[in-house]
Amino acid sequence: MRFGSTRLDELLSALDRQLALAGNGEFAIVVCGGSALAAIGLVVRTTRDVDVLGLARTTSSGVVVERLAELPERLPRLRLKVARDFNLPADWLNLGPAPQVGMGLPVGFGTRVEQRRYGSRLTVYTLAAATRFTSSCTLQSTRTATTFRTLRCSSRPEPSCLRPRVGLSRRTCPARFGKA
Repeated sequence: MRFGSTRLDELLSALDRQLALAGNGEFAIVVCGGSALAAIGLVVRTTRDVDVLGLARTTSSGVVVERLAELPERLPRLRLKVARDFNLPADWLNLGPAPQVGMGLPVGFGTRVEQRRYGSRLTVYTLAAATRFTSSCTLQSTRTATTFRTLRCSSRPEPSCLRPRVGLSRRTCPARFGKA
């Protein structure tokens, strides 16, 4: 089963309610992949799961991502309840990309995240929209421009920004980065 941003909001809100009913404390997680893009509506596409990069811990210098070998405490059981209620696979919330934390995250990763609360217990962090846009353009530089047409940005990039290229900058894409 695939889901988009509206369903993702429902799923994460349901997980928050399960955390509250179980009497769990607060959880802050960092997600990546399609679910992170859908969470803020940057792309119009669906995803099969929510990829958890790790637990988030806030510090004075940003968010630190803590590596996980497995989902903490009661989260696996509560994830199964949400899966049952929404007819999802058991691993709809998973640690697939978690090993990336051990290999290292980009410099400044923790300062380029956005926070979204899904109730009283669950906070989800994703890369900030401008960072994701730049990363998508850079990482997808070998693909066709079709990938970029699916992006919905708050300030529309100039048409030249939709061409695959490496290293977007203020000069090459002033609509995204402001006037030089």
